[in-house]
Parts: sequence; C-alpha cells; structure tokens
Amino acid sequence: MLGALWGRDSFVVTPRSTQVVFELVRTPWGWRIDAPQLGPMVLVDSLLGRVALPDSVVGVIRGAAAQ
Repeated sequence: MLGALWGRDSFVVTPRSTQVVFELVRTPWGWRIDAPQLGPMVLVDSLLGRVALPDSVVGVIRGAAAQ
C-alpha cells in the first residue's frame, strides 16, 4: 500500500506492507471470500491511466511508487 487518495487534490503517502489472511467459504458458485472486508484498492498504473489528477498529486504518487 502506498497511501490514500483524498478527493482529487490530496494523496497522503503511508507506505506499508500488509499481510491479509482471507476466510473462504465454498458456495454453489465456487469459492468466495467471507472475511475480511477490505476497502477499495487500485493499481498505480490503473489509477493514473483513468483518473485526471493534478500534476502535483501525480508526482507524489509516482515518487511513492518508485521507492
């Protein structure tokens, strides 16, 4: 995780490594994640390719991703 994007104008860098253990359940449609419920996450390239952000925010995101 690199950080959090707040609106369009603010990216807060909070780099950290996270280990997540998923609880799975088998349904008639296959395996599904039962827990934990995670917040939305996106890949850097996907974010920068689809959302128009100010150059200052893009610079902060690219800098955090390069580390």
